[in-house]
Amino acid sequence: MRPRILIIDDEPEIRELYRNFLESEDYDIMEAQDGQEAFRLASEIRFDLFITDIMMPKMNGVEFMKVLKMIDPDAVVIIVTGFDDMEFTKEALNYGAFRFLTKPINMKEFLSIVEMGLVERKQLFQNSTSETLFRLKDKLISNPDLQQKVFEKLEDLLLSMESQNISQLEMGGHGSKGRIWARVRGELKPVSGDRSFNQDEINIMILSILGKTELESLLDNKYLKFNHEFVRDDVRYRYRAKVFFDLSELVVTIKPTRRDILPLEGQNITKPFIQHATIKSENSGIVLFTGPAASGKSSLIDALVDYNNNNAHGSIYIIADSLEFYHDSKGCVVRQQEIHSDVNNLAEALKSTLDFNPDLVVIEDIRYTDVLMTLMKLVDTGSLVFATLRTRSAIEAITKLIHMFNPTEQEQARSLLANNLNAIISQQLLTAKNGQLVLAKEILFNTPQVANAITNGNFNEIYPLIMQGVSNGVKVGMNTLEQDLLNLAKRGIITKEVALEHANNVGQLDEMFKYR
Repeated sequence: MRPRILIIDDEPEIRELYRNFLESEDYDIMEAQDGQEAFRLASEIRFDLFITDIMMPKMNGVEFMKVLKMIDPDAVVIIVTGFDDMEFTKEALNYGAFRFLTKPINMKEFLSIVEMGLVERKQLFQNSTSETLFRLKDKLISNPDLQQKVFEKLEDLLLSMESQNISQLEMGGHGSKGRIWARVRGELKPVSGDRSFNQDEINIMILSILGKTELESLLDNKYLKFNHEFVRDDVRYRYRAKVFFDLSELVVTIKPTRRDILPLEGQNITKPFIQHATIKSENSGIVLFTGPAASGKSSLIDALVDYNNNNAHGSIYIIADSLEFYHDSKGCVVRQQEIHSDVNNLAEALKSTLDFNPDLVVIEDIRYTDVLMTLMKLVDTGSLVFATLRTRSAIEAITKLIHMFNPTEQEQARSLLANNLNAIISQQLLTAKNGQLVLAKEILFNTPQVANAITNGNFNEIYPLIMQGVSNGVKVGMNTLEQDLLNLAKRGIITKEVALEHANNVGQLDEMFKYR
């Protein structure tokens, strides 16, 4: 994650100067025009560094530092001002300013001080946070009864997820306001009737499932993904968890993993798409599964892995931050690797699979160009690849991948994608009339016409091609999301209102309803 810096100055041209310079150095920049606006932002967002002017309306730089230290005692502040007054300088330094620079500034010196400030912030954060968390961890270790009590309380909380149809629990940090939050049918809300927890109680609950090595990794990397499992009444329960920080406070999100695979027959998936995602039918190519969080991407991928495992012979490599389902080898040898526990990182793991000529490779989100390029090399060696993206449509997925490259490289990127793409399914989970969840999907196959549109950058041609669903005069089974929503509404599965609410192109779908 890029360091986040807040620039505070009442002169827009100064803010723009700092922003442009620091963004060119790959920092995440936000702006405020005075101390009052800066304090509001600092109350809502965690910043790694503050760069502020002294003389500003409403709340000057020194006043801002006073109130900032109340909510963020370890805040690192650099004062940059044209107001050359030793009294203000002394006052700012007394309130903990890291450095004081007078305008006009030397940008090379400015960058050096910014880098030193970020190092200072990291050290202060680690020292104060480490001390608190290790103290609590030692308290748990020295009191086994307390640890067991906390552990059982957390287990009871996790077991309640299944009975209440909860797909995610979240607690801790400034944003949770001491509540436990639950995601049910896609909506994240505070659990009603549950008492509030203070941050120490939540920290103890989180630390009860972390070892000291995991805690050290969390403090070094600022986040940790891991699996947690336990046995209750001879049943093994397994969860995926992520711990991170929100305004220097611990947060955990926990999702249950599935004990069973949802069959393809129950997921409203067409035979043409299954054929494109099968080792026996398509020897190579990238199949993208796109959609927002909790849209069923993992469920569908696991079902297709199981389908290949039962109906083909070959090797399957699955690489994930944390595995949601364990696949036993059946017709295929299935290798499953978790990042950090089995491999150092995704890029490294993918490069190593090149030596084994896998038939199917499954990963999570494509976030970096080196990962995408390695996937294309795997396709060149004959692998079928499943990967996910968080986009709402097939066209958005294509453009997102292309824009991962620099403008000078995008022509070559379009050509590579056109040659290596197999299919895209973009999906959403909707609430049906009967209260159950139903899958709505957009399906694109890389037909010669689609490949040609990608190569030439004519992305506006792709939606009509999906809608026609034809390749060389033959229907191939493509459909837009709007066509699938219309079909679900016509069959009485969802209401027109639900269909329009989830459409990417509301105007198009509204017209389709008029002429259905």
